[in-house]
Amino acid sequence: MAVELTDLFIQDNHFILKLILQQNHPLFVHISVSYTVRGKIISALSVYAQCVECKIKKMDDMMNFLKMAIFSLVLSLAGCVSLVFAKSPFNDMPEGEYVVDLSHASVVWKVSHLGLSSYVARFADFEAAIDYDTSDITQSKVTAKINPLSIQTAYPNAKEKDFDNILATDKSWFNAGEFASIDFVSTSIEMTGEKTAVMKGKLTFLGVSKPVSLDVEFNGAMLRQPFSGKPTMGFSATTTIQRTNWGMSKYAPDIGDEVEVMIEGEFVKSDG
Repeated sequence: MAVELTDLFIQDNHFILKLILQQNHPLFVHISVSYTVRGKIISALSVYAQCVECKIKKMDDMMNFLKMAIFSLVLSLAGCVSLVFAKSPFNDMPEGEYVVDLSHASVVWKVSHLGLSSYVARFADFEAAIDYDTSDITQSKVTAKINPLSIQTAYPNAKEKDFDNILATDKSWFNAGEFASIDFVSTSIEMTGEKTAVMKGKLTFLGVSKPVSLDVEFNGAMLRQPFSGKPTMGFSATTTIQRTNWGMSKYAPDIGDEVEVMIEGEFVKSDG
């Protein structure tokens, strides 16, 4: 009895295989496995199969056959999955525009509160794009725009005091009524290692434009991200700015002047 693998799907941590038996009967096999990010199979947790309109009379014979066929397939899948999840060198990625995937991105900042703790908040609404130059990564351009109204502090009892809205709209803080966005445009990228760089750019905030420098880590790149099917790159970046340089001086230095910003982002190749 022969078997042919005609299709393979990956969903969460499961492999869905479509097989064709020698008798031309379609067979769907669901293999639940555990694997690492790099795709190495740790263990096969369970196996079950459904034969559609299968005319094999002896179910035991079919299951014995399946055990042998699936054993061979799992061995070959180790190579297939490693290929699917392999990280591609950044130089092999297609050039063009990549846009941030908000479901896998964050902009978090923290500031000292009276020297007692770090107050942590984030922006939930932002956009960013990379004009990616494959031949020379340092010639790539990065732009970003943050909506200050999207600030989230997890301040308790928001019904009694909407602290997020106070920070976003108060003229002594983010003053979103007058300045509707916080903008960044890169001016240079200098590689400092195989997967690290320093990106410099212009940050426009409260109507003031000042230079900033970010430490960037190139986390990984996939020519075909297995869930979206699109070229995807991932980065982490950090920077520290002095808010008073942009005119936000309320309560400084009791509320720290230095603001640490931590950025995570996956960028997906645009269809255009």
